[in-house]
Amino acid sequence: MLTAGYDEDNLRAWKQDSLGHRTYFLGPCELDSSGNVIATNTFGPTGLLSRRTAAGSTFYTFDPQGSVNQRTDAIREPMPVGTSSTTAY
Repeated sequence: MLTAGYDEDNLRAWKQDSLGHRTYFLGPCELDSSGNVIATNTFGPTGLLSRRTAAGSTFYTFDPQGSVNQRTDAIREPMPVGTSSTTAY
């Protein structure tokens, strides 16, 4: 189960998994409970463009309806469905 909290602008401020691990959101960065940056997200007019973690970068492309239609790695190789260094949302 995933729970989340939102700030006064209705933007997600944190999320917590069923084990109690909490991730905080500060602008484009995601922080662990100790304040360490665990991911940096880059956003554009279509939404999330890329995500960088210690495991590497993931890039996103979208279809005309705005849904993610492909994820690629740092050398633009397609990533199989269900693989990710972490889940963005």
